Amino acid sequence: MRKSDRPARVVANKNMAWYICSKQPPISLFVQQFPFTVGRSTTPKANFLSIDNPSVGYQHFAMRIVDLSMTLVNLSRKNPIRVNGEIVATSMTLETDKGYLVQAGDVSLGLAIDKAQAEEALEGAVERYMVKTGDQLFGPFTVEELPDAYTDGRLTVQSIVWEVRDPASACPATEMMQFPEEDLKPTEEPPPPPPEEPPPPPEKRRVTAEETPPVVGETFMCPFCRTVSDIDDVLAIATSPLQLGDPVLGENEQKRFLPVNFTSNGLAIDPDGGQCTDVACPYCHMRLPRQLLEIPQVVMSVVGAAGAGKSVFLASSIWQCRAKLGELFGLNFMDLDPEANRWINAYEEKLFFQEDDTSLQQIEKTDLNSADVCRQAYLGGDNVLLPLPSFFSLKSETGDPACLTVYDSAGEHFRAGADTASSLVTLNMLGADVLFFLYDPSADPRFNAKIDRGSGTAKNYAQRQDSLLAEMAARIKRHLGNVEGGLDKPLIFGVSKADLLHRFLPLDANPYRALENGMTALDLDVVADVSAQTEKFLKMCVPEVVASAHNIANEVIFMPLSALGHNPMREGVRPCDIKPVWAEVPIVFTLARRGFVPTMGGKGTDDA
Repeated sequence: MRKSDRPARVVANKNMAWYICSKQPPISLFVQQFPFTVGRSTTPKANFLSIDNPSVGYQHFAMRIVDLSMTLVNLSRKNPIRVNGEIVATSMTLETDKGYLVQAGDVSLGLAIDKAQAEEALEGAVERYMVKTGDQLFGPFTVEELPDAYTDGRLTVQSIVWEVRDPASACPATEMMQFPEEDLKPTEEPPPPPPEEPPPPPEKRRVTAEETPPVVGETFMCPFCRTVSDIDDVLAIATSPLQLGDPVLGENEQKRFLPVNFTSNGLAIDPDGGQCTDVACPYCHMRLPRQLLEIPQVVMSVVGAAGAGKSVFLASSIWQCRAKLGELFGLNFMDLDPEANRWINAYEEKLFFQEDDTSLQQIEKTDLNSADVCRQAYLGGDNVLLPLPSFFSLKSETGDPACLTVYDSAGEHFRAGADTASSLVTLNMLGADVLFFLYDPSADPRFNAKIDRGSGTAKNYAQRQDSLLAEMAARIKRHLGNVEGGLDKPLIFGVSKADLLHRFLPLDANPYRALENGMTALDLDVVADVSAQTEKFLKMCVPEVVASAHNIANEVIFMPLSALGHNPMREGVRPCDIKPVWAEVPIVFTLARRGFVPTMGGKGTDDA
């Protein structure tokens, strides 16, 4: 290629701008800062043009500087953009001396450095038509495609037709095109006269108070990407097999879309007529349990080093909660989303629900690449890792329902340098009600002389855990703007496998007390006393670890915990030997901080 044949290049500087225009919706603006994205998102963002049209993708295309050239990047795999009539599946380089007609869904945009060129390109937009036949909507079609729509029955003499950019142009199909004479013969019951303009899409139907609990607010925070969105912007997940492929989650996921048509009981209808029972976040497109839009969340973020027994502990803790929260506090505790909780349910079954409880159950290490740990999504032009929490419903006979959301963050995600814009797996700490760090003394050689392994043969390898705590503190301060001091939320410092140190830790303490009204309360004085004894012991052995914990939060509660109650064999654990100690107390404490569990002692007594 000769130098003169090469496309002109656009250099990113303050003097260079691209003009974007559209007739419907009316758009006229110069863009100088790149990358610049065009889509349907209603969440305010910098360098983002939001177009309120259901045919436009959430993030449909972007303008980026690549190798000093302006590049148009398609972000919608299901509905790629067209540039001057040609489909652009990935990207194309733009020349500075030309105007471009960009079509995103039903919306046509003129694009050029020169305003006149952009408007001239827009004038060349191909007219596209929508067809309403009976209760069904078809299109958009070009003029050349309308005869095919007639052949397959989507267009009839009773149809209403209008130009996509001008809904007021609606008219009977017979006024726009010629039909065979036999189709024009009147029927026994002539069709009703066409409306002057196509009926607007039905409004989103809000469920009634009789069907579901009342909505808590008009916005919600996604538990996966932590984006705050309006309830009205929640997407539906298509069920039709023809609606496969999502631009954010990949080609094997069902399409997410902003619904406009609903069934009589409030379910969204996808473009192929499928009834949609599931909803998704408008930003990350992750499937959301519907109840999260209606009830408050109690958030607990769990962190622990590799091999600390975090997953086993969570399974033991949840199993204990299923029994004790109802027995002690009258709380109905169950899975809110069985699909999201699948991995923790599998651990529970292995440890506590075996027909032969004397058989050894092998406990596998959590696979960081597992689909149960995190999920990759394509957000803002980058592949991003999203955390996958577990969800549990809380309901008492008298109180309002709530959701306990538990994040299980692997220690490997807290290695120095792992906190990047492409990973959101650790940001859940910022929104948590309580942080929970699980410390494994068996991984620290300084405890070797004090550990009593009994007849068990299981053993963890030595590793630094103070560096993980230091990275936690650094990330929290970095994301909060390098604030001075610790967080104003409690940090539970759990000493895992505390049965190995039973000679030094107060494992026999009972944190529950019966109240005069017949209820049970969490005794905060006992919790504080156990915390003081545990901290004193740790200070003698690992003072820098205790200091690191206090650097994270202003309030640190030290708890001795044992998921199994004994040291298992290297080959596995027998369910009949499992006797958890204080396993459920961290969750009980978390719920108490939000008022779901009565307390006594501490700064006061709550017998309610």
